[in-house]
Amino acid sequence: IQSAPFFTSTDILTNSCEVLLRGKQWLIVGDGKQVSPSENFVSESQIESLTAALPTSPFQASFLPGNSFFDLATQAFPMSRVVLTEHYRCAPELIEFCNHQFYHSKLIPLRLPTRSERMTPSLIDVRVSNGIKNGKINKRECDTIVSMVKDMVSDGEKSQQPRSIGIISFIGNEQSRLLRGLLLDAVGPKAYKDHDVLIG
Repeated sequence: IQSAPFFTSTDILTNSCEVLLRGKQWLIVGDGKQVSPSENFVSESQIESLTAALPTSPFQASFLPGNSFFDLATQAFPMSRVVLTEHYRCAPELIEFCNHQFYHSKLIPLRLPTRSERMTPSLIDVRVSNGIKNGKINKRECDTIVSMVKDMVSDGEKSQQPRSIGIISFIGNEQSRLLRGLLLDAVGPKAYKDHDVLIG
C-alpha cells in the first residue's frame, strides 16, 4: 500500500497501529479538541496489566485506553502537523461559540447556507420552568421540546419543503425514548416522517 489514510483518528484506538505498517506513507486526520475514546469501562487491573505488557517507551501512556491514535501521532510526530483552518460543515453562527472557545477564533467558516436553510436566530436559550430530572428522565423538558417541535411542524406545513428536525438528549436513552413516543403522539407518523425526525 502506497499510503494509509486515517480519517477521524480522534475516534480510533491505538490498537489499529498494525494497519499503518502496510503503508509507506501515512495521512492522519483528526481534531485534538474532540473527545478521545473513553476508558470508563476498562478496569484498573486491566490497565495495569496492559502497562506491564508494553515496552518501555516515551509514548507508553499513549497506548493505554483513553487515548486515540491521533493523540499518539501528535506526540510522535509533533513537527509534521499541519493545522487546517477552513471549516465547511456548519454555518458561521453555529460554529461561532466553539471557534471562540476552543480554536482561538482561527477557524474560517466557509459554508454559506441558502435562504431555505437559514434559521434566525441560529441558537437560542430556553429556560424550562420546574424542570426536574427523575432518574434519567426530565418530563417537563420533554413536554417543552414537543411543544416547540409541534410549532415547527405547523409552520412547515405552509412550505413546500419540510425542514428536517434533529433532537439530541444529553440525559440518556430513556429521555430519547420518551421524547420519541410523545412526539409521535403529538404530530403523528406522517409529519414525523416528512420532517425526517431523528432523536438521539
